[in-house]
Amino acid sequence: MRPSALLSRLGLVAMATGCTLTGTVGVVGQTEGSTESDDDGRPGTSGPLPDLGREDQAACEDRSDMPDGPPCTLEAPPDSFEATLQWQWTGPDGDTDSLVIPLVANLTDDDGNGRVDLCDVPDVVVTAGPPAPATLGLGVPPARLYALDGATGALHWSSELRVRATVTPALGDLDGDGAVEIVALAPAATPDVSPYPSQLVVFEADGSLAWRSDEDFEATSADAVALADLDGDGLVEIMVADHVFDHRGTPLIVAPQVRGTTSMGLRIDAPLMPFGVDLDRDGDLEVLWARGAFHHDGTELYFDPEGPHGYAQVADLDRDGDPEVVLTTADGIGILDAEGNARMTIRRFEGIAAGLGNWHRPLAIHDIDGDRAPDLLASAGDLLLVLQPDPTLGQASVLWSASVDDANGSAAGTAFDFLGDGRAEAIYADERRLYAFDIAGVPVLSTDRSSITQQEYPVVADVDDDGSAEMLVVNNASAGTAPTLMVLGEAAG
Repeated sequence: MRPSALLSRLGLVAMATGCTLTGTVGVVGQTEGSTESDDDGRPGTSGPLPDLGREDQAACEDRSDMPDGPPCTLEAPPDSFEATLQWQWTGPDGDTDSLVIPLVANLTDDDGNGRVDLCDVPDVVVTAGPPAPATLGLGVPPARLYALDGATGALHWSSELRVRATVTPALGDLDGDGAVEIVALAPAATPDVSPYPSQLVVFEADGSLAWRSDEDFEATSADAVALADLDGDGLVEIMVADHVFDHRGTPLIVAPQVRGTTSMGLRIDAPLMPFGVDLDRDGDLEVLWARGAFHHDGTELYFDPEGPHGYAQVADLDRDGDPEVVLTTADGIGILDAEGNARMTIRRFEGIAAGLGNWHRPLAIHDIDGDRAPDLLASAGDLLLVLQPDPTLGQASVLWSASVDDANGSAAGTAFDFLGDGRAEAIYADERRLYAFDIAGVPVLSTDRSSITQQEYPVVADVDDDGSAEMLVVNNASAGTAPTLMVLGEAAG
């Protein structure tokens, strides 16, 4: 898969021409602004800020497929970001609410050269539907996919077929034709309630339906689709819930054992968010769930039958070249090595009690304080915390915590170096506000939003091709007082 397709999983499309991107892992809640490493091999914190469309650039040359292109090392100028509302969009015909992240990719031939490439203006794909009931277990109404022009918010198309509103779609080139497809789930029954029977649906870049799977399968309440070439054969696999499908929708792996329960009584239909990552360093990818990791042929790398339900995230926390797995569960946060052995037992911080609404949330991994070591950006209860993990000692310390309004949510955070000072701002959207925090946890940005906080988080991307990053934030549960999508950009002048 091209880097742009993989990063689309996160809503971050590599739009800098001629850049060589090193591998990264698509994890909900993990949106590092850069995929390059510094000379010492430690992760960088600069953002992939494209320089397309600048006055000093005579022409755009799409060199995204050149393996020998220069590394993406573009950084924001110091003190460059002062956020202002760039544009907003509200879904038509009652489709006012979005419960999952927007995605960004190039879908349209804006420069008229006969092909869609990184020289075109990016587009934003929003999943929007009617407001959800107060009790989500009664069934969330299905949504449509809407493709918007990244520069203006103008509507390109909407999907005729409705999709599951609580499932995050994925973008990627499934069939190898060089064009982006959009993979989502459609409800196979109404209302959309447990056990959530679903079908895979794939849309072309123009919004037309490419195919829909013949067989139903049981998904979960709020999934996220992930795409990766697991076995290195040049064909993309589709991961969602406890399933892995080939690029045509044929099931390859069905792993109901990864559902499990928690000590807090979590239902087995709670969200599952698998993704592909090379844990054993053998050159191909494993499929990772919180309870275990499986090779692409379905055999176990490791599996804990007593393991808790939760979310898995991956990073080289101790910078020894081997990945660690960070688990967030209802009981707290733990760290495993690449073989599933505990390096930090599950624990809680800042006196926040165990609970589904407290700790059972995805987290982000990024260098927040500029020391070139990965930090954990986690929300728990009404706090946003930055943790500094030490797997060698089996512990983590709190760098800072900040109050947010999200006592019972499931949202994740993200991070990006907007100021160009080598230190990323922590970004979080709670039930009422969007925040960006500095290195000390002091808000440097705060603006209104509305959400019941599912697994959505602010997305950072250059959606208008002006060389400066924007923040994309969805809204829901606003009773019509907030737009479906807000795009915050740099203040003019």
